Amino acid sequence: ETLTILPESALVGLVTFGTMVQVHELGFAECPRSYVFRGNKDVPADKISHLLGLRKPAAPGQPGQPQARNEPPVTGRFLLPVSECNMVLDSILE
Repeated sequence: ETLTILPESALVGLVTFGTMVQVHELGFAECPRSYVFRGNKDVPADKISHLLGLRKPAAPGQPGQPQARNEPPVTGRFLLPVSECNMVLDSILE
């Protein structure tokens, strides 16, 4: 309901939490996927970035590498315009 007041091009993502924290991929409506983390465990941001595929681990002496070219962009996996993800969000939240 609140998504209807956002502009159609606004990027949205979904993170749900309780005893577990779930980061939902919105780019694959046919096969919903989420990454689950224990809610009572502190995980460093760089490890979460690596686990979610946001960046590659750095080799010794080199800065972190950007995403590989054959992987979908982050905005296509975790963030989508409202106009493209309404049905996916509805199915996850039901």
